[in-house]
Amino acid sequence: MMKETDEIVAILNSSKLSRTHYNAQRAASPLMGRAKIRIIDSQLISTGLGMVVAQAARAAQEGADVEQVVRLARGLIPRTYIAAFADTLEYLERSGRIRKAQSILGTMLNIKPLLILEEGDIVVLEKVRTRAKAVEKLVEFIIEFTHIEKMDVLHSTTPEDVALLIEQVNLQLPNLDMKVEVYGPSLGAFLGPGALGVVVYEGM
Repeated sequence: MMKETDEIVAILNSSKLSRTHYNAQRAASPLMGRAKIRIIDSQLISTGLGMVVAQAARAAQEGADVEQVVRLARGLIPRTYIAAFADTLEYLERSGRIRKAQSILGTMLNIKPLLILEEGDIVVLEKVRTRAKAVEKLVEFIIEFTHIEKMDVLHSTTPEDVALLIEQVNLQLPNLDMKVEVYGPSLGAFLGPGALGVVVYEGM
């Protein structure tokens, strides 16, 4: 890469959920004198990060310099929100987000935790006991925003939940631009299979 450019912007997964940011800083350290490198902790994951990266890349292709790209990315990050519910507590326990005792009790009670990404970390916002109630809570989260530019719906194996969520959102926000995506391993490592999530991109 150094042969092609001496200006690099790396927008990476939340440092609280991945070591990518730390490893990138270590790798960039010996090159700092020879290249202008900016490493950004997006505090995001999954398609939330992807949207920021795509817009930053587009700006760079259109001629924006490093500092302009960095400003754009830093402006987009706080307008990007992620919420999801997990069907199982096992993966949250594995990642250290909840204690084993909480996982056991929650499994016994069939708890579906509603999670949000807050300052780059996964936080339990609320707990419900049915998938239908969890979908309802996600809809409530979405319609709290006064202006949504677009939204991604993330799932792995639950198209019926996706259909229910989209139906309920359309009743409240009939013109909302929504795209359905299958979430990847970066989010799946925390949610496990059977989860449902949304990424909300708030407009200016």
